[in-house]
Amino acid sequence: MPCGQHPKLALPIPMTVVGSRAVEAGTASVFFGSIASMGFECMAQDITRWHLRHVRVDFSRGAEALHYEGGFPLSYGSVIFDRVHRDGRLLGGADLVAHVNTVISHRASKQDQLAVPSLSADGGFGK
Repeated sequence: MPCGQHPKLALPIPMTVVGSRAVEAGTASVFFGSIASMGFECMAQDITRWHLRHVRVDFSRGAEALHYEGGFPLSYGSVIFDRVHRDGRLLGGADLVAHVNTVISHRASKQDQLAVPSLSADGGFGK
């Protein structure tokens, strides 16, 4: 199903990405929305294993692929992703932190563009 239609990921629940250390990523809906705004298609799938609440989120843009896999604590109060792959390579350590920070920075730059009106005479259209 599309990420925006997932019954839990579409909600503003806190998201943590865990590698060699934990990285707070804001809320799942905003974080994944930021990746989608980069032109990635997003699909989410629930995976039930031994009564655990797992979820897999896949993004694709041309030949590029991102794959997140993790789960929900019993309360569904947050989501934790402990496996993140980019183009088939497991991200960990500094690469994982850099990936999360890139997505957060992209989101922040989009918010800045919306919040600050253009000061140029042409309205920012370069004419």
